[in-house]
Amino acid sequence: MQYRDLWAYLPQKARTDASVCRRRYPEEFAHADLVRATLRRTQQRQETETVEGAFRLRVQTALRAGMPVTKISSITGLSRERVYQIRDGRR
Repeated sequence: MQYRDLWAYLPQKARTDASVCRRRYPEEFAHADLVRATLRRTQQRQETETVEGAFRLRVQTALRAGMPVTKISSITGLSRERVYQIRDGRR
């Protein structure tokens, strides 16, 4: 087991206490964790944008198919104004 793997077993207080962090959690590990967290955040944002785009496309398709805005609003939980914004591509 490597040193950085032991970090997960430290109590939360030990992870946040600055004096403990400097002794037990070298800067290199903090850097690596920060890079990993940034990559995960970027991936999640990309996935969210993809899902949001697909959702908007389905709302627009339902509108083109003639479904009333009030029905789309009740199904999706969006306000009527938001449905119109999606329709017009304003947001």
